[in-house]
This record gives sequence, C-alpha cells and structure tokens, in this order.
Amino acid sequence: MIKIAVDLKGADRPQEELLPGAIRILREDPSLYLYLLGDEDVIRPLLEKSQVASDRYVIIDAPGTVSNHDNPAEAIRTKTDSSLMKGIALCKSDPSISCFVSCGATGALFVSAIMILGRIPHVTPVLLCEVIKDDGTRLCIADCGANIDCTEDRLLTFARLAKVYMEARGTENPKIALLSNGSEDSKGNELVKKANKLFREAEGLNFIGNMEGTELLSGPENIIVSEGFAGNILLKSLEGAAKSAVSHAVKYAETLPEPYRQKMLNGLREVYLNYDYNSSGGAVLLGANTPIVKGHGSADADTLSAILKIAGEIGRQDLKSRILQEFS
Repeated sequence: MIKIAVDLKGADRPQEELLPGAIRILREDPSLYLYLLGDEDVIRPLLEKSQVASDRYVIIDAPGTVSNHDNPAEAIRTKTDSSLMKGIALCKSDPSISCFVSCGATGALFVSAIMILGRIPHVTPVLLCEVIKDDGTRLCIADCGANIDCTEDRLLTFARLAKVYMEARGTENPKIALLSNGSEDSKGNELVKKANKLFREAEGLNFIGNMEGTELLSGPENIIVSEGFAGNILLKSLEGAAKSAVSHAVKYAETLPEPYRQKMLNGLREVYLNYDYNSSGGAVLLGANTPIVKGHGSADADTLSAILKIAGEIGRQDLKSRILQEFS
C-alpha cells in the first residue's frame, strides 16, 4: 500500500468540503492508504456514510489549525495539535509514508518541512509546478517560488531534482532549459550565464540551452529552470494570461448562435482547466526527507483529488529513493 498523509484543514474551504476528494481517490485507487488529519468528529461520520472500507484509512484527530496569518516559527512551537504539524510529525516518525499533502499555510508548511522533516544531505529543496504545453505534454517549472535568491549550483540542484521528478512521472531523458532573455549562451544575467556553463559541463543532464518566455509552451523542453523569483512570476503570468484570453474568447462565444456557442464554450473550458491551479493539482516540494504536494488555499474536493493522484504517483515510483540515488 502507498501511504499518504493528508492535512484536511487550513484551506479556505472547510474540511468537510475537501474530504469528498479523498473519498473519491480511495474508491479509484485501491493501492492507497490515507492518514486523514482533521477533526475526527467531522471526518468520521462522512467516511462511515461513504462506505469506504475502514482498512484503507486512519483518522488522526487534530483540533488545531495553522493559518497563513500565523508566524511559521511560532506555529511550529505552539500549534503542535494542528493538522499540519501533526502531519509533519507523523511523516518524520514513519519513513514509510511516501508523501504529505496539504492545502494549508504555505510558509508554515515549508518551514516545518525543512526544520522538522530535514533536508536530504547537500540538497536545496525546490518547488516544482507543472503546466500543460500546446502539444498536451507537461512542462515542469523549477523553482516556482521557494528560493528567491540562488547560485548557479542551486540551479543545477533544481535541474537534477526536476529531472528525477519528470522521469518518475513518465518523461524519459527530459529536456532541460534555462529561463533567459535570449536563446544564445551569451544572453542572461550573470547567474544565468554561470548556470549555462555549469549545466553544459554537468553529466547526466539533457541540457538544450537557454529559452525565452515566448517559446515555453511550444518549445521542445520538458523542464525550465530559474530562481524562484522569476519562476513564480512566470507561472502566475502564464496562468493570468491564459485566463484573460479565455475570458475574452468566452465573451465572443456568447454572441454565437447554437450549436456553435456551446461547442466553443466546451472547448474553452478544456483550455481553462489546463491552466487552472485547482484543476491541475498543486506544487511539489522536493529535497525534504518526505516529498510534499501543496495545493492552493482555495482548493476544493477536485483539487484534493488531483493532488492525491500526484502523491500516489510519487509513492508508486518511489520518488524518495530515486532522489537519494541521484544525489548519492
């Protein structure tokens, strides 16, 4: 069985609205075993009503909640009864848990992951996020917000972690590019120029050079590497631009007669879902001793279901062992 710890609290929606996503994935994937952290008096009646076999999960009562308003360091010290901190502690005590899933407070989650779970030796944790390219394949952005200031050595670590992740997700020998303001090796700031040289000298990387933002969704790369400042702006710009374009197209579709109106709206919905954070899942933090999948705070049951699919794949492919082997 693939063991996953699930924090059901701390998101914008209450735990009873997220829980159906966990119930759905338990029905769809018989290989999963879930540790469900939240208020037992809320969770248990809903699970019993769902008729999911009780040997597929365990409920861990966690009356406390960590919010985005809490100071991460203080939350670690004072909110030990919260679902987030209990989940992190559980992963620390049980190495057989493949992944921790949460849609709660981002700062407290990442700080506790490093301070309590600990880092893999010589590895700087990276935050990965996937978007869908024009051809339907996945593009992994590394880093998308965890590391604002970086050295070229850290960027190389991000590339190696993203390579292991994408291979586990089914992409063989993924093509890796550096985010830059031009495709030539001479382009970019000093960090990009140093990283370009380091990437070309590194063994085991399928590095294809620098890449501009205009080519990201149509180019050959599977992974784009940058420091977290530019990566986060890139991710949110892609999401915002796609939603704006779809919004304009929807206005046009509303003027069409049937059946063209509905056909176009259906197609636009598919495009929107490719860039909707809630539908696609969440970001993945690698480099701590347990992988973490972080969903958006506005997550719903569909989001949790999508995140748990990613977490299940992480466990199925034994991503922890793959990372340790890459950096051994």
